[in-house]
Amino acid sequence: MTFNPNWISLLGLTFDIAGAIALAKGIFISKKMVEKISVPRWGGKEEDNLKLPLAQDRIAQMKYAKAGIILMGIGFTIQALGNLFIPN
Repeated sequence: MTFNPNWISLLGLTFDIAGAIALAKGIFISKKMVEKISVPRWGGKEEDNLKLPLAQDRIAQMKYAKAGIILMGIGFTIQALGNLFIPN
């Protein structure tokens, strides 16, 4: 069996994906958690609380983070496939 350096690159890309997910994990929270951390404890109904500026900002951050993780995952996957199928 011969040594293929592309496998090292693939392993590195795998860790990149895992790292990106770990970094973004703090941004992925539920709407219930957004309400809990961004609304005064004497707040009103959930749908009203989620309209507050701080809650809206946190929801926007979640959407951008999800899109970013998806794009990073696609990019890393394409790189990994390219490394596997490019002849030496």
